[in-house]
Amino acid sequence: MPTSTLSDSGCSYHGDSTPAAGPLTVKLENTSSKDGSFAIAEIAAGSTIEDLEAYMDRERVRIAAGKSVEGPPAFYEENVRLSVPAGKESQLTGDLIAGNSYALVCLTEDKKGEPLTLSVATPLVPSG
Repeated sequence: MPTSTLSDSGCSYHGDSTPAAGPLTVKLENTSSKDGSFAIAEIAAGSTIEDLEAYMDRERVRIAAGKSVEGPPAFYEENVRLSVPAGKESQLTGDLIAGNSYALVCLTEDKKGEPLTLSVATPLVPSG
């Protein structure tokens, strides 16, 4: 089973980045010192993972300045999202459609659910 780990230094993914279309279950490990969330999000046609990274770079600047995030970009639609407390594990299952592009995203949150960190673990491009 593919695994995504959220740590205090970022987010990682160990698994196939071109999984078969259909349900994808990912083991989630939050080894960070903060509560976090993991999401599988679709990236709209015409947009790229680089567009998502650029958005996250802008949001990181806002977070560092003590401002709230603006919200997700128009080209980003969460398929599924799950919160995982610090030091805990869980599983996330999303349904991937062949020909669409997705990203596995991780974030840490404050007690109000506001993002503290944002990162892309991996792009996912289902085959089949």
